[in-house]
Amino acid sequence: MVSRRKLFSMVLMMAVVLVLFLFTQVYRNAVNDYDTNEYAKEVIFQQTDAFEVLEEKEDVPEGRQVVLIGNETGEFGNIVLQWCTYSKRSLRCFSDLTDYLSQENIDADILCIDPEYLSCTEDGKRLEAFYDQNMVVIFGGLPDTEELGQSPELCEVLGIKKIQKDSVELAGLYMYQDFLLGGEALYLAKTEEEAARQDLNLSIPWYELGGRTKKYMIGLIEAENVKREEQPAIVWRNTLGSTRVFAVNGNYLCEETGLGFLDAMMSESYSSVLYPIVNAQNLSIVDYPSFVSENEEVLQEIYSNNHRMLLQNIIWPSLISLSEQSGFKMTCFLTPQFLYSDNNMPQTDDFTFYLRQIKEQQGEVGWSAGGKDGISVEDKWSQDKKFFEDAKSAYIYSAAFAARGQTDEIIELNDSGEVAIQTIVGEGEEEKFLLSFVSENVTYQRITHRAASYNFSDDLRNRSLQTALGYTNILLDMECVSWPESTEEYWENYSRKVLGNIGTRWKTFSYFDRTAITESDSRLRNFFALDYEDEYIDNSINLKVKNREGIVYFLLRTHDKKINSVSGGDFSKIEEDAYIISAREDEVEISLTN
Repeated sequence: MVSRRKLFSMVLMMAVVLVLFLFTQVYRNAVNDYDTNEYAKEVIFQQTDAFEVLEEKEDVPEGRQVVLIGNETGEFGNIVLQWCTYSKRSLRCFSDLTDYLSQENIDADILCIDPEYLSCTEDGKRLEAFYDQNMVVIFGGLPDTEELGQSPELCEVLGIKKIQKDSVELAGLYMYQDFLLGGEALYLAKTEEEAARQDLNLSIPWYELGGRTKKYMIGLIEAENVKREEQPAIVWRNTLGSTRVFAVNGNYLCEETGLGFLDAMMSESYSSVLYPIVNAQNLSIVDYPSFVSENEEVLQEIYSNNHRMLLQNIIWPSLISLSEQSGFKMTCFLTPQFLYSDNNMPQTDDFTFYLRQIKEQQGEVGWSAGGKDGISVEDKWSQDKKFFEDAKSAYIYSAAFAARGQTDEIIELNDSGEVAIQTIVGEGEEEKFLLSFVSENVTYQRITHRAASYNFSDDLRNRSLQTALGYTNILLDMECVSWPESTEEYWENYSRKVLGNIGTRWKTFSYFDRTAITESDSRLRNFFALDYEDEYIDNSINLKVKNREGIVYFLLRTHDKKINSVSGGDFSKIEEDAYIISAREDEVEISLTN
C-alpha cells in the first residue's frame, strides 16, 4: 500500500515534469521567430564585384595564366572557363597552336588543348618545343587512334609507347588514392545492384604507356594475364623534363566532372596547391510542403491517408530523421498547391507548423516556382502571394526553385520588386555554369545530384565537385511522391533510396559545412568576389586575400607536408595531405612541416 507521503511525492514529481515540459514548449515557441528567415541578409557582393577571368591582365600571378587552344563555348572550353573562374585564373583563347605560338607577350603556365582544334601531324612536332618549359599541358581528350598512329611526335608527347587496341571492353574502372578527394574508388559491378549503377563508358582505346608516365585512373579488363600496371590507362601524366603533360582517354574533361580532375592535375604538378572553395553542402527539398487537398483518391488508396496527413505524419518525421542523421540542413521549397486551374484553394492551417518545425531544424523555407498545369511564374506568385497574406506571414523567400526554362521569368519577377530572390536553384541546362550570377543581384546554384539516384558516374561527379569546390546540392523531388506514377515513387520505396544514398554517399565529405541555400549563396558571393595571391617561401605559404568579407575558404593539398600552424585563420585536416583553410583576415600565413 502506498503511503500518503509517497503518493504526494509521486504527484509532485509528475507535476514538476509536466511544468518543465510545458515550460520548454513555451520557451521554444517564444524564442523561435519562425516568421523570419535568418539567412536572408543584405547582400554585399553582386555580379559587378565578381572576378573577371577573360580580362587581359598584365600581372597574372605565377602559375595562373591559362591558354586554351579551342573555344570557350565548346564542351571542353566551357569546363576550362568555369575552372578558371572558380580558381581565379586568367584565360586566353586561341583558335590553333600556331596562333598561340606567334604571340610574344603571352607565356602560358597551363596549356589546355581541345583535341578538335589539334592537327596531329603538324602540332605533334610543335608540341615537342614545350619540352622542359616548366609548364603543364592538358589534353581535353585524345584524337582517334588512326590519327595518333600517324603522329609519332604526338604519341611521344603523350607518353604513348604503343596502341595496343583501337577499342577494348572494360569490366570496370579504378581510381588511385590521392587524385580526387574521397580516396581510391572501384567502379566494378559485382552484384545486380552495382550492375544497375554502372553507367560509365566501358569501351575505350588501349594504349601502352612509356616509363615516364604515372596513371591516376585505369580501366579493368578480365584477362588473367594482364597485370595492374598493364591495364588500359584512362587518366595519366607524362613527364617531359620540367613539363608535365596530362592526358584523358575519354570525355571526362568535357563535363563538370572535369573540374575536380583539373584541380587534381594541378596538385600532381606542384609540391603544394592552394585554391578557393565554396564549402557548402546543400539539400534542396522541392515542392514540400504544400497546403491543398489534391490527388486525394490516389493517395488514400496508397497510404490510407489524405494529402495533409501524408505530408505531416509520414513524410515530415522521416525528413527530420534524415536531417539529424546526415547533418544536412533542409531547404524546403514550398508550393501552396500543384494545380491552379481547379479552383481548389490552399488552406493556411498548417503553415505556421511547418515554418516553426523547419526553423527548429536550422532549415530554410524557399519558394518553388513550378506547377503541374503550366502556369506562368508571375501568375503563380500572384496566387501564392495571396496565400501568404491570408496566413499573415512576412517571411522573406530569398531562394527560389526554377523548373526548366523558368530562370528568366523569376529574374523578371525579381526585377519588378515583387519578390526578394537572392539565389535560384534549378536543374536547367540553359545555364552554362554550375554556379554563376544570372543577373546583377541573383546567383544560380545548379542541382548536382538527385537524392534517389546514385550511379557510378554520380559518385565520380561527387568526388570531383568536392575536390574542386567543396560543394554539393542534392535534389529531393517531392512532387513525384504527391503524384506518384509508379511504385518506385511511393514514399516507402522512394525514401529508402533517399535515406540510403544521403546517409552513406556523402558521409565521406562530412568535413565540409552543411548549409541552407541562402547561407550557401552568401558563401558563393564571397567566393565569386575574392581574388588572392599566394607565395611559397621555404616551409611557409603567405596568402593575401582581396575582396574578402567575413570568412572565406581554401583547399590546400600538399605532398608529405603537414600544417604546423596558421595565423590569420584556422585549418582542419580532412584527408592525408589535404586541409581546409578558413581565412579570417586578409593576410594568412601557413607554416608547414615535413
